[in-house]
Amino acid sequence: MREKQTERLIFALLALSLILVLAGTGCGKSKAQIKAEAKAKAQAAEAQALRADPDDKLGQAYDHFSGNGTPIDYERAALLFRELAEGGNATAQFSLGAMFQNGYGVPQNYIEAVKWYQKSAMSNHPDGQYLLGLALKEGSGIPRDRIEAFKWLHLAAESAAESPTESNVKYVETRDELALLLPAEMVAEGKRRAEEHHQYHGNGN
Repeated sequence: MREKQTERLIFALLALSLILVLAGTGCGKSKAQIKAEAKAKAQAAEAQALRADPDDKLGQAYDHFSGNGTPIDYERAALLFRELAEGGNATAQFSLGAMFQNGYGVPQNYIEAVKWYQKSAMSNHPDGQYLLGLALKEGSGIPRDRIEAFKWLHLAAESAAESPTESNVKYVETRDELALLLPAEMVAEGKRRAEEHHQYHGNGN
């Protein structure tokens, strides 16, 4: 039950972050973006599950983010995510990046968001890999690099293919769409770098 709630809230954070990554610089929001953000927030707020035990800081962070059994408190959620992220928790690192990207509980900062996505991605968190890949593809908070973008999207897509969930169904599609836009040698280099990542950092399984 708790795992299902966490999955839904990760999906909500991912949805919120995609709005701004795909907006490039993220300056200004269209009505469609605002509507999508509101929908993602509603999905998080509607998540229902048993309350976390007192030592479950990640669960508490998601509860404060979603208002599950407690008032919504983005600052408290961000504080808990940061504490765990600094301790090396890859899910918290991805989540803290999403908080920075969306300006929830912390000042909006795309560069800081990418920093935490990178840490999460290096620990083989597929959502962190996906958002890092998109950031590199769009040049959001980091210089644009299509080969590195393909590398991280490829790694995320591999995880999605092995364990498909509601939040990662587009990973393979996004990777394949980028592959069609790149010269074959760039795709090959991206795959080579992804394989090199596996050699040095495992595959997260």
